[in-house]
Amino acid sequence: FYPNQLHIYLPEVSHPAHGVIRTIVKDGNDNYEGAQSETFLDSDGILVNNNARNIAGHVNIDDDDWHMVTLTSRADNGQGYAVFVDGVLAATNFLPTLEPLLAPNGLPYSIDGGDAMTLNGHIHLCGRTDIHPERHFKGRLSHLSLYDAALTPDSVAALFISVKGENAFRERLMQLAEARQDQLTSESNETQTQPAQ
Repeated sequence: FYPNQLHIYLPEVSHPAHGVIRTIVKDGNDNYEGAQSETFLDSDGILVNNNARNIAGHVNIDDDDWHMVTLTSRADNGQGYAVFVDGVLAATNFLPTLEPLLAPNGLPYSIDGGDAMTLNGHIHLCGRTDIHPERHFKGRLSHLSLYDAALTPDSVAALFISVKGENAFRERLMQLAEARQDQLTSESNETQTQPAQ
C-alpha cells in the first residue's frame, strides 16, 4: 500500500473473497496513511471488501481456461483506474459517488490511480514480494505487457479478440447480458412477493 506499486493477485482458497482478481494501485504521490490507504478493487466491482459474495456475470477464473486481465488508467487523465477481464470492463473505482467516500468497512478512502507512477523497482510475478510459500499463483502466465498510455475499452477488447477470437468476445458479452437479465428478473420477483406495508 505504498507509492509506486501495482498488485494483481488472487485471494487464497481459504479467503472469503476467493474467486475475484484483486488489484491494488498506488501512484507516486499515494503516501501510506494507515488503514484509509489500504484500498483495493476487485474484479467484481467491489471496493475494499473481504466478505464472500457472488456477483452476477462475474468471471470464474478457476475454470482452467485462459483469461486476460487488464488494468488501465483513465484516458482523460482523471483519478482512478479500470479493470477488464476477458476484454470486458469488470470494475472501476472512479464512478460518481457522494462524498465522503466510505468503504464497506466504514473507513474513508481516496481514489487510487490516475496520477504518475514510477515503476523502477523489481517486478515480482505470480507471488508476493515476501516470497510467502503459500501465496503464489500456481497457473501459467502467458505474457505481460506494459503500456505508457491508457487503454480504451475498444483497444482492450481488440487485445482479447486477437488471442481468443471474436466469438469468444461475443460469448462473454452474452454471458454478462444473461446474468444481468437473471439478476433483474430475480429482483423483480422479490419486489412482487414482498407484502405491502
